Amino acid sequence: MSDSTDENLLIAGLQVTVSSANDAAIVAAVGEVDMMTVSRLREALFGVLDADTVPPLVAVDLREVGFLSSAGLGLLVDLANTANAREVALRIVAIPSPVLRAIEVTGLDTRFSVYNTLVEALAAPHS
Repeated sequence: MSDSTDENLLIAGLQVTVSSANDAAIVAAVGEVDMMTVSRLREALFGVLDADTVPPLVAVDLREVGFLSSAGLGLLVDLANTANAREVALRIVAIPSPVLRAIEVTGLDTRFSVYNTLVEALAAPHS
Protein backbone atom coordinates (compact mmCIF):
# COMPACT_ATOMS: atom_id res chain seq x y z
CA MET A 1 0.00 0.00 0.00
CA SER A 2 2.81 2.37 0.77
CA ASP A 3 5.13 3.62 -1.88
CA SER A 4 7.36 5.61 0.46
CA THR A 5 9.03 5.15 3.80
CA ASP A 6 6.60 4.75 6.68
CA GLU A 7 7.19 6.60 9.91
CA ASN A 8 5.77 5.01 13.02
CA LEU A 9 6.13 6.59 16.47
CA LEU A 10 4.48 5.96 19.82
CA ILE A 11 4.33 8.81 22.29
CA ALA A 12 2.30 8.81 25.52
CA GLY A 13 -0.44 6.52 24.30
CA LEU A 14 -0.66 7.79 20.72
CA GLN A 15 0.83 5.94 17.80
CA VAL A 16 1.08 7.88 14.54
CA THR A 17 2.00 6.39 11.18
CA VAL A 18 2.74 8.39 8.04
CA SER A 19 2.64 6.60 4.70
CA SER A 20 1.65 7.24 1.12
CA ALA A 21 -0.49 5.60 -1.52
CA ASN A 22 -0.53 6.84 -5.10
CA ASP A 23 -0.79 10.64 -4.84
CA ALA A 24 -1.99 10.74 -1.22
CA ALA A 25 -0.32 11.03 2.15
CA ILE A 26 -1.98 8.98 4.87
CA VAL A 27 -1.57 9.90 8.52
CA ALA A 28 -3.06 7.25 10.80
CA ALA A 29 -3.40 7.59 14.56
CA VAL A 30 -4.08 4.93 17.19
CA GLY A 31 -4.82 5.82 20.78
CA GLU A 32 -6.02 9.07 22.33
CA VAL A 33 -5.56 12.61 21.06
CA ASP A 34 -5.47 14.97 24.02
CA MET A 35 -3.38 17.88 25.24
CA MET A 36 -0.51 15.49 26.06
CA THR A 37 -0.40 13.79 22.65
CA VAL A 38 -1.72 16.36 20.18
CA SER A 39 1.76 17.74 19.49
CA ARG A 40 2.84 14.38 18.01
CA LEU A 41 -0.12 14.30 15.66
CA ARG A 42 0.46 17.96 14.76
CA GLU A 43 4.10 17.22 13.98
CA ALA A 44 3.16 14.38 11.64
CA LEU A 45 0.35 16.25 9.87
CA PHE A 46 2.21 19.50 9.36
CA GLY A 47 5.33 17.56 8.41
CA VAL A 48 3.35 16.32 5.42
CA LEU A 49 2.07 19.79 4.51
CA ASP A 50 5.49 21.42 5.01
CA ALA A 51 7.39 18.87 2.90
CA ASP A 52 9.24 19.93 -0.24
CA THR A 53 6.70 18.01 -2.32
CA VAL A 54 3.20 18.37 -0.92
CA PRO A 55 0.72 15.69 -2.01
CA PRO A 56 -2.58 16.80 -3.54
CA LEU A 57 -4.47 14.73 -0.94
CA VAL A 58 -3.98 14.13 2.78
CA ALA A 59 -6.10 11.48 4.50
CA VAL A 60 -6.21 11.55 8.30
CA ASP A 61 -7.23 8.11 9.53
CA LEU A 62 -8.75 8.41 13.00
CA ARG A 63 -10.67 5.11 13.04
CA GLU A 64 -8.50 3.75 15.87
CA VAL A 65 -8.66 6.89 18.02
CA GLY A 66 -10.80 6.39 21.10
CA PHE A 67 -10.77 9.98 22.32
CA LEU A 68 -10.40 13.34 20.56
CA SER A 69 -10.13 16.36 22.86
CA SER A 70 -10.78 19.99 22.03
CA ALA A 71 -7.03 20.26 21.36
CA GLY A 72 -7.41 17.57 18.70
CA LEU A 73 -10.43 19.31 17.18
CA GLY A 74 -8.46 22.56 17.10
CA LEU A 75 -5.63 20.76 15.34
CA LEU A 76 -8.03 19.51 12.67
CA VAL A 77 -9.33 23.07 12.14
CA ASP A 78 -5.75 24.38 11.81
CA LEU A 79 -4.97 21.54 9.43
CA ALA A 80 -8.04 22.28 7.30
CA ASN A 81 -7.09 25.97 7.07
CA THR A 82 -3.51 25.15 6.05
CA ALA A 83 -4.56 22.45 3.57
CA ASN A 84 -7.07 24.84 2.00
CA ALA A 85 -4.45 27.60 1.68
CA ARG A 86 -2.07 25.14 -0.02
CA GLU A 87 -4.82 23.69 -2.24
CA VAL A 88 -4.51 20.23 -0.70
CA ALA A 89 -7.61 18.05 -0.41
CA LEU A 90 -8.13 16.96 3.20
CA ARG A 91 -10.09 13.83 4.10
CA ILE A 92 -10.92 12.68 7.61
CA VAL A 93 -11.61 8.97 8.14
CA ALA A 94 -13.70 8.40 11.26
CA ILE A 95 -16.21 5.57 11.39
CA PRO A 96 -19.05 6.01 13.85
CA SER A 97 -16.98 6.48 16.98
CA PRO A 98 -16.27 8.99 19.73
CA VAL A 99 -14.15 10.91 17.20
CA LEU A 100 -16.97 11.21 14.70
CA ARG A 101 -19.33 12.19 17.51
CA ALA A 102 -16.97 14.99 18.61
CA ILE A 103 -16.76 16.23 15.01
CA GLU A 104 -20.55 16.15 14.61
CA VAL A 105 -21.38 17.75 17.99
CA THR A 106 -19.12 20.71 17.22
CA GLY A 107 -20.57 21.12 13.72
CA LEU A 108 -17.22 20.44 12.10
CA ASP A 109 -18.74 17.69 9.95
CA THR A 110 -19.93 20.51 7.69
CA ARG A 111 -16.36 21.78 7.40
CA PHE A 112 -14.51 18.51 6.86
CA SER A 113 -14.90 15.78 4.28
CA VAL A 114 -15.52 12.78 6.56
CA TYR A 115 -15.48 9.17 5.32
CA ASN A 116 -16.15 5.80 6.95
CA THR A 117 -13.23 4.02 5.27
CA LEU A 118 -9.80 4.89 3.98
CA VAL A 119 -10.70 3.33 0.62
CA GLU A 120 -13.65 5.76 0.26
CA ALA A 121 -11.51 8.72 1.27
CA LEU A 122 -8.79 7.90 -1.24
CA ALA A 123 -11.25 7.14 -4.05
CA ALA A 124 -13.29 10.35 -3.76
CA PRO A 125 -12.47 12.94 -6.43
CA HIS A 126 -10.05 15.69 -5.41
CA SER A 127 -11.80 19.02 -5.14
